[in-house]
Parts: sequence; C-alpha cells; structure tokens
Amino acid sequence: MRTYSKKGEGSMLASQDHIDILKSGVGNWNKWREENKSTKPALEFVYLEKAHLEKANLVDAYLQGAELWGADLGGADLRGANLRGANLAGAHLGGANLEGAHLEGANLGGARLEGADLSKVKSFYKAKLDPHILSEIKAKWPEKLATLLDVRLMDWVIDVALLEQVKKPDWNGWPDDEDQGK
Repeated sequence: MRTYSKKGEGSMLASQDHIDILKSGVGNWNKWREENKSTKPALEFVYLEKAHLEKANLVDAYLQGAELWGADLGGADLRGANLRGANLAGAHLGGANLEGAHLEGANLGGARLEGADLSKVKSFYKAKLDPHILSEIKAKWPEKLATLLDVRLMDWVIDVALLEQVKKPDWNGWPDDEDQGK
C-alpha cells in the first residue's frame, strides 16, 4: 500500500505512526485499535489509493481529505469517521458500517455501496454522488443532504431552507457540483 500525507489548509498532517501501523496490515491495525480504544487515528489527507482495508477498524478516524480512490473498505467499521472531502471515488464500501460518518463534500462517484446502511450516515452535504444514490438518499433521508456542522455551535444542524430545496421534485444536487444529478 502506497501512502503519503499532504497538508490541508487549517489541518494537521496525518500521524506517521498511524500510517505506519496501517501499512503493516489490517490485522496489526485492528489489534492496535483494540489496545488503544481511546485514540482517534489521525489520517487526514493521507494517500491510500487502492488500499486493501477490508474490515479495518476506522471508528472515529480523521480521514478528512484522504485519497481513498478505489480502496477496498468492504466491511470496514467507519462509525463516526470524518471523511469530509475524502475521495472515495470507485471505492468498495459494501457492508461498511457508516453510522455517524461525516461524508460532507466527499467524492463517492462510482463508489460501490451495496450493503452499506446509508440511513445512519451523519451528513451527505455537498457530497458527489452517483444519480441513483443521490435519488435514493433524497427520497429516503433528505435531511442527510441538508445536515451540516455549525462550527459556532460545534454541533450538527439541518439547514431548513436547503432541506426545502432538496425536497423539491426538480432538485438534482448542488448547482456548483457539475457531476451532481447527471
């Protein structure tokens, strides 16, 4: 698995220790996670393209801006993971636990989501989604498209005006996201 990290604006680099443990294999990673339950892995802006992370324990991991293009995250535990702005295009997320995951601004174009419970995702605000996934989320959980983090309150809120827009039959995604709804 090739990995590197890049600094994002206003963000720390990923922890090299965490990257090294993850590079040593999912078995070692999961063992380390079991022994360090209170640690929130710092993997921001890390490059994990096409990584094999099947059944990895990524609970509460900071994966903001991570490059996970084509990664295999099948059955991974991503509860509470911050995937804001992450590139998950073409990633396999089948059976992944996404409860409480933050996917705002994430690129999920071409991601395989079969068996992943999208109802428990915290936010899909401005996420890039394939049209059929966008339609499913809009029909079943429109509030997930209008939920965002209010940094003043440090809490999740629903943008009521946006929710009303999302519920309109002709809403097909965010206008500034050229891939939405096509």
